[in-house]
Amino acid sequence: MNFYDKKYELSLSLRQLMIILPYNRAEEYTIEELSNITNFKPGDVEKILKSFIDFEILLQDNAIFKINHNFTNKRVKLKLPAIAIADSKEEASEAKKAVEEDRRYFIQAVIVRVMKAHQQMSHLALVDEVIRTSSSRFNPSIPLIKKCIEGLIEKQFIQRTEEKDQYAYIN
Repeated sequence: MNFYDKKYELSLSLRQLMIILPYNRAEEYTIEELSNITNFKPGDVEKILKSFIDFEILLQDNAIFKINHNFTNKRVKLKLPAIAIADSKEEASEAKKAVEEDRRYFIQAVIVRVMKAHQQMSHLALVDEVIRTSSSRFNPSIPLIKKCIEGLIEKQFIQRTEEKDQYAYIN
């Protein structure tokens, strides 16, 4: 911050930075204005602004938050505590679904890659190879691997052979 007599270096979270940057253009903002600028919910903006008010970097005058030009601190480097803003249940479930979908695609790609290399494999060998290959990223569940194998059979990437528990790659 260099709009004071003394320059201060702030250590902020990304959300805090997004809230403080608009103050380069104007001296004061309301929660609604900052919410529109940052696309944060007004409640989240209010929580983030609290850390600036606690450090007396910003002052609150009713619903207006303005720069405190009388701010002083003995330290030049200031670390503001990051505010934990919990995602809504909807956002968390959407993120979980997206991760599951990405993992399903990853497992399918691993299965196709392994089957293309080996042309024919037993079920157990295929499952072991998929687990071994994907263990660096995550530990896939066996039911998920089975669902992916069934999906690839339906999509005609692999097929069951006449031997029990054997799969063959379809060129």
